[in-house]
Amino acid sequence: MREILFKAKMINDGEWVYGSLITNLNNMAFIGLNDCIYSTGFNNKPNAINSHIFSVDPETLCQATGLDDSEGNKIFEGDIVRFENTTHLYKCKWNKHRYEFAWYSDGSYIYSIGDMRQGLTITGNIHDKGE
Repeated sequence: MREILFKAKMINDGEWVYGSLITNLNNMAFIGLNDCIYSTGFNNKPNAINSHIFSVDPETLCQATGLDDSEGNKIFEGDIVRFENTTHLYKCKWNKHRYEFAWYSDGSYIYSIGDMRQGLTITGNIHDKGE
């Protein structure tokens, strides 16, 4: 089975947390670590049976693309990358018209993520850069 992984910044301290996305009817977002166990209570919030569920800022939610950079780091939506032998930076975004992750530069579609996936290094994330 393939892994569907998300990351987002925790509300309490702004640090990144990685795991499974959990949402509720109030549009609140949570990240559960892979070993989390939860149930939904009357308040429509996940009731953690263990302490591995974190409240996150939904504006910082990023889905993994399934690709790794040249250093073995998972590439997420919102990551900023540099291709080897260049200084130009590209952002990974979801292209809702093509139903794919794609590389963007200066707000314009450049490549499908599958077309350009060799020799790249993550340099940051749009939520860390304040862009």
